[in-house]
Amino acid sequence: MENFTGDSEENASGIVIEASLDSKRGIQATILIKNGTLKKDMTVVVENTMCSTRIMENFLGQKIEEATFSSPIRIVGFDKMPQVGSEFKSFNKKREAEEYIENCKNENLNSNLVNTKKVDNNASATPGTNKKIIPIILKASVCGTLEAIEKEIYKIQNETAEFKIVQKGVGPITESDIKGITEGENVLVIGFNVKADKNATELAINRGLTINLFDIIYKMTEWLETQMESRRPRIETIETTGRAKILKAFSKTK
Repeated sequence: MENFTGDSEENASGIVIEASLDSKRGIQATILIKNGTLKKDMTVVVENTMCSTRIMENFLGQKIEEATFSSPIRIVGFDKMPQVGSEFKSFNKKREAEEYIENCKNENLNSNLVNTKKVDNNASATPGTNKKIIPIILKASVCGTLEAIEKEIYKIQNETAEFKIVQKGVGPITESDIKGITEGENVLVIGFNVKADKNATELAINRGLTINLFDIIYKMTEWLETQMESRRPRIETIETTGRAKILKAFSKTK
């Protein structure tokens, strides 16, 4: 209806709409082609990560050799987790993709240097807070879910405490996730639609930690609200319920 057009002769470009970690196949992403054609054995680049299109599937999960604009497809084999919502580009040769990533890194480096100077100039304008930080390690099945949960967590507000996600990722809760927790640190470990492997569970028990698994967001937020209430710092107050005046004191002796 909007008269969208595309050029099937160009290399495909578009948007990443979902990403996940498959225990058997590795990192995979669902991408939406907005223009051009994607063929087998091309290389797809999303920011600083890339993937060959050796395994390319349509929305039915069937393997395909090529796809053109307006097609949602899944590709498997990224070296890093691609960011949902990021744009992707495709290249006929892997060397061209590597050069593109290197150029993007240099551009981002220059941009970060400029932004750092701006931040330093305004550093004193950001006031500190005295709230108690409640750290969270968060793992979810896919990136889209992870992003949604993260927003829900930061909606839970309190005057004396706040949640901070210190580590997040896609996939099951592993032993390395638990090993990253400092001894004695009171961290909430949360998994959503994922499982915890045996080694992670045993290590958590030894360290006195509990791995909390959920599959419904509102149940998770309700649980977090109770954790916020129980962990927030208490302020002791003195309340006067009445006053008395001594008019005369009598000694026990004569």
